[in-house]
Amino acid sequence: MKIANELDVSNFYVEQWTPATFFPMENQYFLGELDATELPWLQAELPLASLREEWNQLYEEIHGLFRNREKQTIPVLMARASAVFIRLLFWSNQQPVQLKFLLERIETLEIKPANIGDRLGFIISNPLIHHSIVQLSELMLEQQKKYYKYLAMKKRATNK
Repeated sequence: MKIANELDVSNFYVEQWTPATFFPMENQYFLGELDATELPWLQAELPLASLREEWNQLYEEIHGLFRNREKQTIPVLMARASAVFIRLLFWSNQQPVQLKFLLERIETLEIKPANIGDRLGFIISNPLIHHSIVQLSELMLEQQKKYYKYLAMKKRATNK
């Protein structure tokens, strides 16, 4: 499978997984294979329920592996969990995920958790440390709160 240049970074090549499998919508978009009406980051209602469900499943699995000290499958699962968060982060800012220069790009986003660059950089660099899943869980919750606050403020502004 061809991988879009915007997604082609080494951190998301884990075992048989590639950036195209972690971010299929963005890969199709950047390769010109996706209709503009299908872009989830431009929808009025983001697919938050499906992202949350995917996150919850991954979190439980990763947490169990750390608890049982079974680290062999954690790298793939942490990359998948990171991908879910990164999708939420970019989509809630109405943008497709772009992994090239990721830490620089996220600093330009309007809706984001505090110290996102340092925190996400730590998680991506240290997927086998239990604190990474804890930090990722906190980021996921913070981003959802920030997004809902943004929606409430936007709705309030349009109702005036």
